Amino acid sequence: MEFDPESVKALDPFGELVDEFLDFVAERLNVGITQEELKIASEMEDRIDDYKRRLKKLARQRLDRGANVRAELLYIDLIRHVEKIGDCAYAIAEELRNLIPDSTSRDQTYRDQDTKTQST
Repeated sequence: MEFDPESVKALDPFGELVDEFLDFVAERLNVGITQEELKIASEMEDRIDDYKRRLKKLARQRLDRGANVRAELLYIDLIRHVEKIGDCAYAIAEELRNLIPDSTSRDQTYRDQDTKTQST
C-alpha cells in the first residue's frame, strides 16, 4: 500500500499550519492569552479546519477515480488526527485566556505580579 505522492506533498502545508498554531500557543503558556490573541487563535484553528476539509475532499475525489481504498481511508484518518491536534491547541488557548482578567492587559498583570513579589 502506498499513498499518492501528491497527497503526501499536500500534508506539508497542513502540518506547517498546525505547527505554527502550536508555536503560537506555546509562546503564551506562561503569560496567558489576550482576547485579541484568542481571536487570532480562533482564526488559525479555522484555517486548519478549512485545510482539513480540502484534503478530505481531494481524498474522496481520488477514491472516486479508483484509488486504493485502504490508503485513502488511512489518509483521511491521518488528516483527522492532525486536525485534532489543532482542536486541542485551541482548547489550551481558551484556558490560557483565563489567566488574564478581562479588564487588564498582559502588561498590567505583569506589573501586578512584580508589585506582589517586591512587597514580600
